[in-house]
Amino acid sequence: WGHYIPEIYGVSKALLLMQSTDEAAATAWRDRMLAMRDGCRAAIEALHSDGTLKPGWTPEKATDVLWTMLLVPNWENLVEESDWSTKEYVRWMKFAAEQTFVKTSK
Repeated sequence: WGHYIPEIYGVSKALLLMQSTDEAAATAWRDRMLAMRDGCRAAIEALHSDGTLKPGWTPEKATDVLWTMLLVPNWENLVEESDWSTKEYVRWMKFAAEQTFVKTSK
């Protein structure tokens, strides 16, 4: 996802700006974000099924948080505003997600 965002950033920015006044833009953006959320849900469900989802998380809450972490405006803040490279973004989002959601074996 992190490597894909730069490819879609221009279109996503336009849809984000237009969604409050253009129902088609809002629908298109919502559809894409729900698809991305489904991917987050699948990743979290895999952790839950494997017994490696950190204690304290429900699959629903973990999905909500992972999805929020990966939203385009957050990428924009880090890459466009804070001058992170895409490589740094991907590395740190993977690190943050792993630290947040994956139970370590001890």
